[in-house]
Amino acid sequence: TWKVATNSTLDSYTISVTATCGSVYIEDQPCGTVKVKTASSSSGGAGSSSSAGGGSSSSVNGESSSSVAPLTCTLQSTTVVRGSTIPTPTLTCGNGETATSPNWNGRPQTNTTWEVDANGSTNSYTITVSAICGTDTERIPAVSCGTVNVVDAGSSSSVGGGSSSSTGGDSSSSVGGGSSSSTGGGSSSSVGGESSSSTGGDSSSSSVATSDNQTFTDVRDQQTYKFVTIGEQTWMAENLNFNAEGSKCYNNEEANCNTYGRLYTWASREDVCPAGWHLPSDAEWNTLGENVGGLSTAGNKLKAISNLWYAGASGQFAGANTDDYGFSALPGGYYETAVGASGFANLGRDGSWWTIEINSGNSVFHWFLGYNTSGFSRTANWNTILRSVRCVKD
Repeated sequence: TWKVATNSTLDSYTISVTATCGSVYIEDQPCGTVKVKTASSSSGGAGSSSSAGGGSSSSVNGESSSSVAPLTCTLQSTTVVRGSTIPTPTLTCGNGETATSPNWNGRPQTNTTWEVDANGSTNSYTITVSAICGTDTERIPAVSCGTVNVVDAGSSSSVGGGSSSSTGGDSSSSVGGGSSSSTGGGSSSSVGGESSSSTGGDSSSSSVATSDNQTFTDVRDQQTYKFVTIGEQTWMAENLNFNAEGSKCYNNEEANCNTYGRLYTWASREDVCPAGWHLPSDAEWNTLGENVGGLSTAGNKLKAISNLWYAGASGQFAGANTDDYGFSALPGGYYETAVGASGFANLGRDGSWWTIEINSGNSVFHWFLGYNTSGFSRTANWNTILRSVRCVKD
């Protein structure tokens, strides 16, 4: 009957299930977490309710309920000089709790101090964050902090000159005065609301780089992606998020696309990469694994250092990921379209990426990283599944 004992000391139950759907064996699918409250708890009995970061709450038995507002993120500075450090944004929980376990995306990745590479070419960082607000809430999905613009020391748009900029108001003024220009970035950015121009061409044509702060812009939708060079290969350092026909965000939530990229059908995978990039072959995936020390240990070296990866029931896998090369793989899960087994699964548990090769018939190959595996492997499964895409440079 799943009855919780009245003398139980457990505060929550995190439930997963393994089952067979038709001929498909599906392992360890997360159901979610059930919170346990005592009968006298003000947040668990009839007449009250709590919300885990969704910004709204429901009432029980017609009584009033309180709303837990979503997480907010505030930039301390919107413009920094190249080579300086971006001040860590301020996080505020609407429920009054202190934000913990923040997972930042889009910030400089050189080290933990948010230092902007003095020799880098990135002209802006668009930062998002997810976090936990208190012990009785689930992780709040990623929210936007805003964009920090990077200027060169001594440039006409440097920090400290001119008037301050306004965020969220009806108007803004320039930082350092006048318009700013970007060189070699391939896309333009605005500092303080003034116009800017770009010279030097599309940064996707940039030569081999070893810094994970390098970026290029997909001209199809103007999305910017980080890339990293490992050995003689140049890889996207995040999953593709181009809205191709048939692609999906996990759970149909746009915030998941912003964090994990989109999930793509087998049919759309081949031509979805931007110009100058392509879907990897098995040989290219295998070379990636060998370049980081071999397939048997490549998993932990390629996985992002992020608490978006499930750490195991007792936390036994916490700290295992090292992301030594800036590949920053995240567990985006998958989407199954087969009759009887349809749905999203395994977000936080594993990531899988398409290869150009097929196996035979309806069986196709993909490359797999699991939360509980240290290796990186090629696996065959049905072509009815939507998976992530990483592109490699031509």
